Amino acid sequence: MKRLTAAVLALLLCLGLAACGQKKVDRQDAAAVVSAYFDALKAGDIDAAVTYLEDDSAVTLEQSERDMLKKLYSKLEYEIEGKASMVSSTESEVKVKVTAANIQDMYQKAQSLYMTVGVGGEGEDATLSAEDQQKVMQDAVDSVLENGLTTSENEVVVGLTLKADGWR
Repeated sequence: MKRLTAAVLALLLCLGLAACGQKKVDRQDAAAVVSAYFDALKAGDIDAAVTYLEDDSAVTLEQSERDMLKKLYSKLEYEIEGKASMVSSTESEVKVKVTAANIQDMYQKAQSLYMTVGVGGEGEDATLSAEDQQKVMQDAVDSVLENGLTTSENEVVVGLTLKADGWR
């Protein structure tokens, strides 16, 4: 679960590392690149979203993690606030208001369900195998995702650098 939480937080924190857009996105428009990144997340296209990160080779996810991220990001809403501002000739910033699932709340609810179901047995023989613990935790996360999450709204500033192949 630590790995999963780290992956989710890494993707959320990587907003500052938004990468260049795909060919259909005007590479000179930093706001369009940021918008395309959020659109990919919202659509559940994790692979496309990762291409917008400066170091897309650092993100490797198992299918269960991808499925969970798709569910989380399906609730994502964002609004680009104004136009991109040029910090220098090769650096730009884009202000974005992001409303997304509250990851901390999700984790706390899932952990509570896990503790109730996963380790709630009696006696020393009630210990679950690592595989069973993973399944119980995944079921707990799925239950929280299906039964509603709280959302939080944050204003973020996405910093981009203009490289030879576009904004990163």
